Amino acid sequence: ILKFTKCNCCSKMTDVNRIRTWFSNEWDWIVEKYGNPEENVNLKRLEEMFKVLKGEKEPEYENIMIQKPYGFYLPNLPTKEFWDASEFHVTRVLEESYPIIKEELLNLLENYNIEQQEENEDDIVVNDDNNNNNDGNDNDNDVEDAFRKDENFIVYNGDGLEDDKTQMTSKGLWKIFYFYRNFVRDEENCLKCPKTTKILDTLQKEGHILGGMVCFSSILPKTKIVAHTGPSNMRLTCHLGMMGCKDVDIRVGRTTKQYINEKCVIFDDSYIHAVKHRGDELRITLMLDIWHPKMHPVEIQAFSQVMLHSASAMTPDEFFHSLAPYK
Repeated sequence: ILKFTKCNCCSKMTDVNRIRTWFSNEWDWIVEKYGNPEENVNLKRLEEMFKVLKGEKEPEYENIMIQKPYGFYLPNLPTKEFWDASEFHVTRVLEESYPIIKEELLNLLENYNIEQQEENEDDIVVNDDNNNNNDGNDNDNDVEDAFRKDENFIVYNGDGLEDDKTQMTSKGLWKIFYFYRNFVRDEENCLKCPKTTKILDTLQKEGHILGGMVCFSSILPKTKIVAHTGPSNMRLTCHLGMMGCKDVDIRVGRTTKQYINEKCVIFDDSYIHAVKHRGDELRITLMLDIWHPKMHPVEIQAFSQVMLHSASAMTPDEFFHSLAPYK
């Protein structure tokens, strides 16, 4: 049984009335731009979601025990824990581009002695925090030490408001190398991986990815990422396995799968999900968010504009976290 930890939710409300009023004004803008829901039936689901954002009603989750996005819930959107990755264009692009992305990732990890280990073992092995027996292999500790000290990767504690940061791991270490964070491009990091960035930029311009959170996601062996949810059921999360995916489980809702090197896994992170690293290798994936395939183009266009408008009214963390319905 998963113990649910509310990821990134606000313990303090930050002027909720102001933010609800802002969403009310945004809904008026949507109606003016795209028409009344009685005239444009493709706005019906958005209308119900905005009633929640305006404080007029409580969210009505379809799978309340296992699916609780903390920010935005679009009702009547077809849902399942895992999606068939082969059905997505982003999967084909990323898997075909794996060698290019892997090369730039290894350049970031040049101080880890990983290439030497791959030649010797075909694995990237590091020690568990609680295991002091390295069997004479100092390279194991070298990789772990380099990972902990690496300033390219920053410790991930969640993206909520500062007062609501929660520890995302019950054991081990989770670190992130951002390309995009809260829809803001990390120019310095992008320059370090220009080929990967070009691939990601093309996917974003074509509308295949959101660009809310795009990163290399890395965890040490024996790491346990606590049960948590993402901000919205309007998006799915895609992971391309880069290295060390053997014996790393991800549980989404009631379903568990394993990451696979060179392959994509796509899941709905509005479901409660958790990760358990049972293996001995440093695991890294390329993680990004994509639009839910069953959203109507009008819904995507309207909400994309709302996100753009929010930049002048509040921080990204306030936008996604301040109205979390279950504080």
